[in-house]
Amino acid sequence: MKRKILIGNWKMNKTMQQAIEFANAVREKANEVEKKNIILGIAPGFLCLPILKKLGGSLLTFAQNVHYEEKGAFTGEVSIPMLEEIGVRGSLVGHSERRQYFNETNKTCNLKLKALEA
Repeated sequence: MKRKILIGNWKMNKTMQQAIEFANAVREKANEVEKKNIILGIAPGFLCLPILKKLGGSLLTFAQNVHYEEKGAFTGEVSIPMLEEIGVRGSLVGHSERRQYFNETNKTCNLKLKALEA
């Protein structure tokens, strides 16, 4: 049976302390929905990723964005190796806001997907 995945995108909300409090509050619910074959995850702001990964539990943590290049002069971007180093194994790609505000295209989204698959 296929598992469903439900990811909450926090956008640019929650300080680190608020993120910890929220994750602790929903951890029990995450354990309950996992029994129903549903994977519950969150996509917090980048600064909260390492802290939430350390909390562990069945609440998965995803990045909100990732760059397709491993390194380079891409101010403010986050690479796959950077995410892997803190234990994050997935990212949102192709979000409507990234397309609207940062002019991401099908081409750049495809580059990200290919890089994530590698």
